[in-house]
Amino acid sequence: MVLGIAYLVAQNYTSKLYALAPGGTLPVQGAITVKAPPNQVHNHNGRILLVTVSLRSVQPITYVFDQLDPNVQVVHQRDLIGNSKPSQQGQVDAVQMDTSTQTAAVVALRHLGYQVNIQNLGTLVAEVEAHSPADGRLVPGDTITAIDGTPTPTNDVLQTVIRSHQPGQTVTLAIRPATGADRTETVKLGQSPRSEGTPHAFLGISTSTKEQAQLPLDVTIDPGNIGGPSAGLAFTLGVLDKLSTTDITGGRVIAATGTINPDGSVGPIGGIVQKTAAVRRAGAVAFLVPPDEYAQAEQHAGSHLRVIKVNNLDDALNALRSLGGDLSGIAPAPARAAA
Repeated sequence: MVLGIAYLVAQNYTSKLYALAPGGTLPVQGAITVKAPPNQVHNHNGRILLVTVSLRSVQPITYVFDQLDPNVQVVHQRDLIGNSKPSQQGQVDAVQMDTSTQTAAVVALRHLGYQVNIQNLGTLVAEVEAHSPADGRLVPGDTITAIDGTPTPTNDVLQTVIRSHQPGQTVTLAIRPATGADRTETVKLGQSPRSEGTPHAFLGISTSTKEQAQLPLDVTIDPGNIGGPSAGLAFTLGVLDKLSTTDITGGRVIAATGTINPDGSVGPIGGIVQKTAAVRRAGAVAFLVPPDEYAQAEQHAGSHLRVIKVNNLDDALNALRSLGGDLSGIAPAPARAAA
């Protein structure tokens, strides 16, 4: 009985703890399909790997072992999802991945000199804060197209319209969900948390502008059940490799992690210790990482894995060149990207 009670107490303690462990690696070229004339699409011997992190709940029986494993990080639920609802984390990851893959295609094609036009479709809901006015009304993946009949084509417009109201006022949102029919939601606005400075009307969502890229080539990136934004750089390099007449990896296995922004800059990611362990196991010769994660990746890389810091796409391509990649088949970046 004593042991049973002790286990229940321990289970309650670990119920909101999660273990980040090394995940797997995946050659991005296999996830990318480009429909173009045969002489424009190429397959090469080298591989560019994206890297994942395994996430699992911590049990009382595994807690000690997780704490002792240098490749595993035990974190609290709030450190993973903040104020979002745990039940919506899968939707959050899907939204981030969808945005990341589109941005990767746009950045790669613009680097090759193609014109890519962008259409704003509304304000995309990325996360919904638990117990906020939007909780139960909105979900990640919804797009707000109007408030009280006023169109909200961009994130900036949405914020301006929301802040033109007072806490306690009611607004009607026009919603286009990720799947299914359009709908409307009536929401009573709350007051912003103190951490957001001067009090203002508050909906309780994290948003970005929902964009639709008009690609000159039919590029499809299917990551399977992988979520999150951290494979953006790897996918960008993968699209370039598909459209290059030469092997930009020099026939080698090279891993990459980092978000990709529309201007080609590379952003920070999580789980770098676990990803570095996964890359070591995959036998890659080099690991391209964002600046913020370089020190930790270098510390856990071992003696055979070379870690290279990259601030942007140009840095990543220069890194591939230094590793023996042939970039002569990639056109130089245009002087000015299309709007």
